[in-house]
Amino acid sequence: MDTLFLLLALFAAVVLTAAYAVHTFIQLIRLHRGAVPFVRSDRRLVKKILDEQLLPKQGMILDLGCGDGTLLFALERFGYAGPLIGYEHSIHPWASGILWARICGSNVRLVRGDASHAPLEKASAVYLFLLEEALLHLRQPLQASLAPGAIVVSAEFAVPGWNPIRILRAHGVTSREAPIYVYRAGESWGQEV
Repeated sequence: MDTLFLLLALFAAVVLTAAYAVHTFIQLIRLHRGAVPFVRSDRRLVKKILDEQLLPKQGMILDLGCGDGTLLFALERFGYAGPLIGYEHSIHPWASGILWARICGSNVRLVRGDASHAPLEKASAVYLFLLEEALLHLRQPLQASLAPGAIVVSAEFAVPGWNPIRILRAHGVTSREAPIYVYRAGESWGQEV
């Protein structure tokens, strides 16, 4: 009887320790998530971007807030020369993307950190799937750094104060039919800064 009691007590201690470890891990992920929640770019949205050839096949493409690099890996599979570089603040999606890149032998480069360190002046194109608050924060650095003619593609949310050269819709993604806003550096900048 004493042995059974000890085994049950040990089992309960192991279960409680495991539950606490999982809870702590989730809290750590939340601490590193940042202001923008991770939402992977829907495959239909990525397909629309690829089908419409919204991004140039040559030159540096930056994905600011890249998550696990879904779009960048798709661009690589479809022959985009790059370099293809993503910036992600949140540790969990970034780590998933790094692991996937290593498993696949990908040349996609994922950087964990703030997008403000991205080499915007070298970019041929920038992809954004961010909330309006984050887009507003990035608007001025993009305007100041992107070379004239560089393309900016923003999924789901318009960059406040900018005038898109094109708006497309990815059907079946959301109830709003997932708008995709396309901007050209210099040409799309609005009067308000």
